[in-house]
Amino acid sequence: MPPKISFQNFSAICGIVGCCMMLVCVWAASVPYTGMYDETYSPINHYISELGDRRYSEWAALFNVGLMLSSSLLLVFSIGFTRQFQGWQRIVIGLLGLSTSLSCFLVGAFPVDNLRPHILVAMVFFHSALVLVFLNTAITIFTKAPVLPKWTISLGFVTALAFAAFVISPSDMLREWVKDPKHFVRPDVWVQPILEWACFYSIILWLLVAAFLMLRKKPDPAKATAIA
Repeated sequence: MPPKISFQNFSAICGIVGCCMMLVCVWAASVPYTGMYDETYSPINHYISELGDRRYSEWAALFNVGLMLSSSLLLVFSIGFTRQFQGWQRIVIGLLGLSTSLSCFLVGAFPVDNLRPHILVAMVFFHSALVLVFLNTAITIFTKAPVLPKWTISLGFVTALAFAAFVISPSDMLREWVKDPKHFVRPDVWVQPILEWACFYSIILWLLVAAFLMLRKKPDPAKATAIA
């Protein structure tokens, strides 16, 4: 019989696979992308969600479906990660993990060409992820026996800072783009998309580190749930 795997390890593997899948789908969809003005994709002046635009992105389906599948795997990881906390921390971290994973899934379900619901779920994602990483980092700083080791504080701080910068960054140009995309002159360098990419890579790295640490951690017998 094959050895049984604990739910902790299973959820950690889901987190690693989910992050890698998301990276591959994003990178792959950016290669054949051709925008409204036949421009190639550039992370310095294109939002990530534009890769899921079914009007212009050749591999929009790959991006959107990949985002939904990887978010589903990250939801499983979130459940396993949450189980390591106790009391109110478990409840709050669990709700934030659910909100972040589900809103990320809905970003793929409502692509950018379906603009109103897309912006709504995208904003839920960015605010939920900001609070999730910030709270985890605060718990790591002030708790004597934190779930994540102290050396992850710097990574959590950088990730939370990237999300905070994106959330509070001026959105005048974004509103102009949304209002009249056909006549919008896309700048060569656009700060908001750059900040969004900073959010993307920093949280992927934070999740990968958390997942690898959880995979290496010996499961708590009191919480262990075997999966055949």
